[in-house]
Amino acid sequence: MKHRSIEDIVYIIENAKKNNLPKPIILIGAGVSITAGIPGTNSIVEKILEDFSEKPSIRNLDEAGKKDYYTLMDALSADERRGIFSFYNNHDRVKINLSHIYLAQLLIEDYVDFVFTPNFDDLLIKACALFNKIPPIYDLSNLNDFTTTDFQKGSITYLHGQHHGQWLLNAKGELAKTKDILPKLFNRVCNKRTWIIVGYSGSDEILDEISKFESFDNDLYWVTNKNTEPIEKVKQNLLDVELKNAFTVSGYDSDAFFLELHSGLNLETPQIFNKPFSFIKTMMLKIKDIEEYGREEKYLEKFVFLGERLDKSKEMVEKAILILENEPVNKLEQEILEAIAKNDFSKAEEFLKKSKVLNAIILNEPIANLYHNWGNHFYQLGKEKRSKNEYLKSLEKYKIAIELSPNSSPTYSGIGNVWSQLGELDSSLSSFKMAFTFHRKSLELKPNNLSALSGIGTTKFGIAKMNLDSSLYLESIEDFKTASVWFPNNPTINLNWGASLFNLYKLTKVEDYLFECIEKFKITIKVNPSYRDGLNNLGLALNELGLLKKENIFFEQSIEYFKKLISNNPINAIYLNNLATSLANLATNKQEVKMFEECVELIKESLKINPDYSDTFGTWGYALISKFHLTKDNSILNQALDKCIKAFQLDSTKTYDLSCVYALLNEKSNALNFLERSFRNKIVSINHVLSDKDWESLLSDPDFINLTKQFQ
Repeated sequence: MKHRSIEDIVYIIENAKKNNLPKPIILIGAGVSITAGIPGTNSIVEKILEDFSEKPSIRNLDEAGKKDYYTLMDALSADERRGIFSFYNNHDRVKINLSHIYLAQLLIEDYVDFVFTPNFDDLLIKACALFNKIPPIYDLSNLNDFTTTDFQKGSITYLHGQHHGQWLLNAKGELAKTKDILPKLFNRVCNKRTWIIVGYSGSDEILDEISKFESFDNDLYWVTNKNTEPIEKVKQNLLDVELKNAFTVSGYDSDAFFLELHSGLNLETPQIFNKPFSFIKTMMLKIKDIEEYGREEKYLEKFVFLGERLDKSKEMVEKAILILENEPVNKLEQEILEAIAKNDFSKAEEFLKKSKVLNAIILNEPIANLYHNWGNHFYQLGKEKRSKNEYLKSLEKYKIAIELSPNSSPTYSGIGNVWSQLGELDSSLSSFKMAFTFHRKSLELKPNNLSALSGIGTTKFGIAKMNLDSSLYLESIEDFKTASVWFPNNPTINLNWGASLFNLYKLTKVEDYLFECIEKFKITIKVNPSYRDGLNNLGLALNELGLLKKENIFFEQSIEYFKKLISNNPINAIYLNNLATSLANLATNKQEVKMFEECVELIKESLKINPDYSDTFGTWGYALISKFHLTKDNSILNQALDKCIKAFQLDSTKTYDLSCVYALLNEKSNALNFLERSFRNKIVSINHVLSDKDWESLLSDPDFINLTKQFQ
């Protein structure tokens, strides 16, 4: 699968709008309606089994049939099915969600040409009504064929019928009704249009028709549910097919996707959200004035009364707009809320100044929220760039957020996360101590704050890593256990828990820690199959298991996870480097010198992305050392020395592999010098060195023995 970002979709939509090109087709499935209160197929299956348990056609199904949505639908009459969907669509708990509101805006404002859906609900029609428009609506279940009339742009097409319609195509036999017309529809409208698919599983015949296109010249974007992978059918028929131009966009549920898309396109906030009285006014403008003339005498008094009531209502709305929407504080609040929705920080400082001039304490919370998000933005940049400067900017914004909202638990934990990262970046105990202070403050305000609960453990992990302290690793593990009581199977907690166990294994060589850490990483990717850090860490742990057991299968599994990570995400130097490491270890274990060539190609690819990535030069040196052990070619050691020196020049902590090369070159003085630095900076444990074959020639050397004793 090839991955793209939401920015790619924003670009395509903006470009089509700007240049009057054909606008995208959006296909929405059941996943778009779930947060509105319409259940998914699993819940509908449960309801059928409960409500129709005594019906023979249901009762006589085998276990597989009782779990299959379409088989169960086949067992019900058309009226029974219509009753089920009517129950869900008309239930009080069903509300219009963000997905439908923002999609309606895209449709009404001409950013999208067509919306197709196999859903039966009318949520998108209701959402369009919030913009005072009802778009053209087509129902494929009632069409026998097309006429010469164009399919209107800005329309909604129900592919399986509507909940109140004559046909509901949700039984296997009935789906054949649209077998001939569905491809005609797609061929009629698809030319030069991008496809965007959201909340759709791909388990029915619609996917079959979409897959028949040889290629999507303007691309197809399959928006996954958060980081969940599409089903195999979708991958095999669409996403894994070369030259289809079909891409995944991951990391969002339906509401988050449309919210982010709305923000990326910089669309106006719908009036219903930020100007409710102006919204009512637009609705009232659609009501014809009640004229008193030309009416029969006996009705005249009633018409006059209704006309006066309507005029009075209009006056009330105008007054509310003047007082509540255009009053300076309320107007400013709406601007702030819009900036929060769009993650637009350009006016944050201006908002703060204006609120002080207006002495509007009521605006402290929303402005604090905006500054908190601004702090989050710089924190993420800091993590991506490993940049102290970005972290300091983050602290600056968080500090203002705390001044405005002193009891914000999320902001205190955000500050704690920054200090923890600074502690790791600078190997600074004082920074880690600051992290503890802020995480604990966060927990005082909100005992179940996930970020703070996890942050306490992560901070101890950082100190343990810095000091090679097994007792602190154990403490961090206990913290993650405590956090998991609040949040069972949370992927972030299990990821950090696994990382502590992994490092504890590397420090102590207690095998149980390695096996347990692999279990934690497996839980992480079971909950979130596309979680990058989970896949990466599992790959690292399996590589370590391969080194422990000297078995190819673990290196091969590690390689598979790294390859999956690379194929599903933008090319990343770190993932390529880790893949190269596992490949080098597999080559060593198999004693296949030629495999090192593939390893070097990956290293070069990694350096194209990040030419100054010290880890990759370190891996190159490590791979060459491993190759030397197979070939006994001393010229390879000179190449390894060159790469390890380069790694050290880029990062002064890259001393251990350099010491190993010097040991193999019999340059004892340099070897012990860099080994001492490695011990002093707690980069490597004595246990690891004593088991490393690079040091075999010096194990009985008095100076080597004295050095290891000095740091025991």
